Parts: sequence; C-alpha cells; structure tokens
Amino acid sequence: MHSRILALLLSSLLGVAGLSAMEIGGEGRSSSMYFPWAQTGALAGTSAWSPGSFTKWFYGGAGWLIIPMGEDFKFHLAYETDPVLRNVASGIFRFEKGVASVGVGPFMGFLNKDRRLYSLGLSTSILVQLPGIAFVSARSDGGLALGLVAGAASVPQTAAEIAAGFYTPNAVVSGSVSGKRFTMADSKGMLIEDALTRYALVVDIYKKNIPYQLKTTLGYEQRSKYFQASKLTDTLGSAIAGIKLTVTPFEGISFHGEFTNAIFTFGMDNLKGRSPSTRDVLFSASAGMTWNFEPEHLSWPAALKWPGAKK
Repeated sequence: MHSRILALLLSSLLGVAGLSAMEIGGEGRSSSMYFPWAQTGALAGTSAWSPGSFTKWFYGGAGWLIIPMGEDFKFHLAYETDPVLRNVASGIFRFEKGVASVGVGPFMGFLNKDRRLYSLGLSTSILVQLPGIAFVSARSDGGLALGLVAGAASVPQTAAEIAAGFYTPNAVVSGSVSGKRFTMADSKGMLIEDALTRYALVVDIYKKNIPYQLKTTLGYEQRSKYFQASKLTDTLGSAIAGIKLTVTPFEGISFHGEFTNAIFTFGMDNLKGRSPSTRDVLFSASAGMTWNFEPEHLSWPAALKWPGAKK
C-alpha cells in the first residue's frame, strides 16, 4: 500500500515537471575522521586515539533528485548517510526570484539506533546574491520540538551553516561556518552527543568551455562526543586541506571526486595528551556523478556532446 502511494506521488511529480527537466545524482563516501556510532563511553586508559583499521572506517553515501515544478520553483529530494547525523532524508521546496532563493521542507532522520524509528524536523535555507559580485547564504536543519522544553534527545539531529563569498574572474572565493549534532540516549537513558564544528575557506576555480572544475578547501574542524554518564568528552581538533575535481566529459553528465586530509590533529578534553599518531591516515573522501536530463541528452549515448561542441 505504501509503495503504491509512493509510486503515485513520484509519477505525479514527474508528470508536472517532465522527465527532461530533472537532475539526478549520487556519491559514495568514506572517512577515518569520525567517532564510531556504536561508541557509548569515553576512551578509557591513557592510550592515544586511533581511527582503527580499514574495516572500522565510516562508509556511506548520498543521492538526490531535483525536479523543476515551474518557472521559479524546484523540488529537491535527498538522502544521505553522514558521519555525525547518521541516516537523514529531506524534501525541500525551493523558490527562486531575482536575487533571492528560499527553501523549506521536511527533514527526517530514520533507523539510527537511537531507540526510535524516525524523527521529524524542518529544513530552511536562504540565499541572497548579486550575480557576478557576491552572495550570502544560511541553512538550518533541525527538530520541530523545542529542545529546552522537551529535552535534548527529542531533537536528535540538527545542522546549520552560514556562508558568504565573492566572485573573481574564473573563481568563487567563500568562507563558511557550519555545525552538526546528533543526540541520543544510552540503555540507561543517559545522553550521548556527537558534534562537529567546521570553519572553512573555499576557492572554486572554473573556466568557461573547459570541462574541469577545481575546488580547494582550507579550514579547521573540531569534533567531539560527550557522555553524560561519565561527564567526559572526547574531542579532536584538526587542521584540514581538501581538493575536489569535477569533470564534465559530456554535456549534462559530470563526475566528481573529493579528498580531504587532516594535516594536523590533536586531542582535547578527555583526549588531551592522547593525540593520534602522525602515522595514522586521517581523511574523508567521496566520489560520484550528476546527470542533467536535458532534451538533447535523452537518446543515450548518441546525443552526448563534448562541452563547446556545436549543437
């Protein structure tokens, strides 16, 4: 019954938008820079923190679908597995007019082993830009309940980001501050809070009619895991450097790969003096593709053209 309703809803959306107007994408992710989801207590003893073996790294992914609903409206449907937020899905209705873009829609966490089947929230975003000059944006994803009233565990997943930047010839330079938090209760009802704060400077380099785009990132990340039962917090601070390459071999199809390395990582709070070894591989990486369903791309593969090729 539920599958029939979902199929009917999807077919209705495609009927309104038209298949040729869609964008679909997905990526795989891996990272050794995260606190394991199953960790229910602070790191004991005096040993240094370690990311563990290959099998203990984080593995996940993301998928998204963008459907224009009219001249100024788009519907963004997305799913991702995040090292902090766990499993989340969102459906954002975005309105774009003039220099502003506003988005709002449901934000849901599900099957996250926090003793609940799902948790509902609201995602809101706003972007204001002067094309070719500068932009500022903000986004907030969080629970519908008031955490101070209903308790922190009632708002298990929250995220927020503020960014601003300016345009230069062949590049966009921006700075951002973002944060994520996942809160759950252990078997005794004591809170466990997983959090990440990130400060980043990003330079997005591009050139018209060139099928390559390069994005570099420099920044600082602070991740922590608080355990109410012991009142201890495992905290790691990392100076990071990242690079992302996007290649568009054919019009409408692009492939991307990103690698971020922790240049220097040090322990704080319960991990003070227990920093990871310089021999540890601390990284996050992703790879994926995006496909724009424009009319001239629908006859695969004959209609695929290299960027800049004559129609």
